[in-house]
Amino acid sequence: MNLRPRHREDPEINLISMIDVLLVLLIFFMVSTTFNQEGRVKVQLPQSSDTPIPRGAHEPLVITVTAEGNYRVNERTLINSSPDTLRAALLKEAGADRGPSPFARMRAPRIKRW
Repeated sequence: MNLRPRHREDPEINLISMIDVLLVLLIFFMVSTTFNQEGRVKVQLPQSSDTPIPRGAHEPLVITVTAEGNYRVNERTLINSSPDTLRAALLKEAGADRGPSPFARMRAPRIKRW
């Protein structure tokens, strides 16, 4: 009579092949699923037009004071340096196409005093 205990081996389930099958099923369902498009935002883009934007509508007036004291408005030298001539040139350059408040940029030479 054999009284030694028998060594029984526990049955093992091979998990590697089961994981492979599950990954294939997961990929199949991900590819074949249709997604709801309810959460997407509808964007309305502006339409372009063929008419060009007027040149003076967005460009500032450039007023330059030279070292001699003469004025230039948008690089056009004025006849004299009187305030009335400057005012007339600014009104002419600003015009009605620039809107109620045109931008103006003032330039003057740097004077070094020693």
